[in-house]
Amino acid sequence: MVNIETIVKDWMTKNEIGLGKVMQPFRLSLVGALKEPHLFDIVEMIGKEETIVRLQKAIATQ
Repeated sequence: MVNIETIVKDWMTKNEIGLGKVMQPFRLSLVGALKEPHLFDIVEMIGKEETIVRLQKAIATQ
């Protein structure tokens, strides 16, 4: 199984992007809050398809 947390964090490191620039908007788009629960626990619970849907909705509202 691919670990999405590792993939995202590796991508952020490679692109020199800070945690706050990615994780806060990511969490906000998934649960509507900037704190808790752990972001990747949410992704695991709601699954890939729902994660994609929520991210697409967040992008569309920008």
